[in-house]
Amino acid sequence: MDIKNFGQTPAYGARADIDYTIIDTTDAATFVPPPPSVIGKKNDIGPGHYFKIRFPVHELKDDVWGLFKKRRKTLFVWGRVEFTDAFGDERWLTFRLYQDGHYIRNLLFCPEGNETSETPKKKKA
Repeated sequence: MDIKNFGQTPAYGARADIDYTIIDTTDAATFVPPPPSVIGKKNDIGPGHYFKIRFPVHELKDDVWGLFKKRRKTLFVWGRVEFTDAFGDERWLTFRLYQDGHYIRNLLFCPEGNETSETPKKKKA
């Protein structure tokens, strides 16, 4: 997974906390991820640059791999990135991705859980 700085100034002390799980696809609609358990190291990311996050998915083998390819298992990946911008403001983003039987590198965005510190707040009805 790549975390890229699309801005024009550095992201200082960027840290990505990440986690994943594999669940039955029938439970995917109601899955609510807990806080990420893998805490990343801090990195400075220059404008236009990125850093890679690697994590082996050991559970995706044998019978589970067969169920995944049949779309009966879903891989979820989620996390939070925090950094300080060039003006000293704390910024963050959360991400929630999934894949259910396609090429494993093509993770898709979940409909919810992808927000940034700049995401407008939803108005309550």
